[in-house]
Amino acid sequence: MNETIKVPRSKLLTRYYTDHNWETQKRRYADEDIRHLYFDERLSKSDIARKLGIANSTVGRAFKRNGWETRSLPKKENPEEARRLYEQGLTHKEIAKKLGVSRRTAGKYLEELGVKSKRRSKYKSDAERKCAKTEQARKRRMIVQELRDKLFGTECRVCGIDGDKRKIAIHNRNFAEHGINALWNLSFLQTLNPEEWSALCVMCHRGVHWANSQLGMDWQAVEDRVKRRTLEESKQKISTQSQGEQSAFDRDGSLRNLEGEVEDIRRALFGGECYFCGTIPEGKKLVIHRKDGAPHRGSLLWSKERLRELKLEEWQALCTKHHRYVHWAMRNLGLKWDDIDSAFLKNKR
Repeated sequence: MNETIKVPRSKLLTRYYTDHNWETQKRRYADEDIRHLYFDERLSKSDIARKLGIANSTVGRAFKRNGWETRSLPKKENPEEARRLYEQGLTHKEIAKKLGVSRRTAGKYLEELGVKSKRRSKYKSDAERKCAKTEQARKRRMIVQELRDKLFGTECRVCGIDGDKRKIAIHNRNFAEHGINALWNLSFLQTLNPEEWSALCVMCHRGVHWANSQLGMDWQAVEDRVKRRTLEESKQKISTQSQGEQSAFDRDGSLRNLEGEVEDIRRALFGGECYFCGTIPEGKKLVIHRKDGAPHRGSLLWSKERLRELKLEEWQALCTKHHRYVHWAMRNLGLKWDDIDSAFLKNKR
């Protein structure tokens, strides 16, 4: 029984086929197919080989066997012809087929003539294109926002405020630096480990970085303080001391008779430096913080009479920024002034 086996032929295999009366695989193409594709369809030899699934050398042997002549090289006037066809709206592929050259050659013709490739826009006008780009950007942002919400949640891990009420930032728990827009990059979000990041509102994000840089607190310490505050129900404000409990400030009677503007008296009592960052620049406001965090009337620290009656050990001069951070730490981490003070001094060493 004769069999057909698809194997490459050689002299040895030819003899083996003959001895066993095997039939070789019939040719999958005819020379006429190559002639038609080359002379009628105007395809190149490599395109013909690709289309028929044969080697370039096989096409060459067909030409040699039939005595066909290869098409002559393009004439010098072909570049101008390429320009004319391009201006008619033909693509590079269509121009190459008309001229009987490859797409690369047609592109070189146009490049030599300084013809820039026209980008065929699917938009009818610039306004339509801009509108489409804006819509695409909005859709991408929605996809990224949904992924952020899924990975990190929508509530601040420190104060618990919902992202609908305040902008939510994503914080690296290791305090490692990262690109500003990294957390809005879809590919970056798809590769990160969510356990290494936490959602924080903008104020808590700043406060956590301040606690790390000024008080030496890592993320675990911040989380522990938040949990402790919740368990101890320390969200309630510290009760204010009554006026009767405050003794009049008196240091050898020297500060009772201070004269001058209120600002001068404040600086004489508390100095002109922030406890955390040092000298306060000109034009910056000096804030006097009550160490126990109790609320007080703003006029208390802008009255000459009240200033003379204050206990200096109960107050501390701060800049506006650090005053805000101290209240944040008291409110969200449940820290008292002594905790903040000792942590700051320890980290400063």
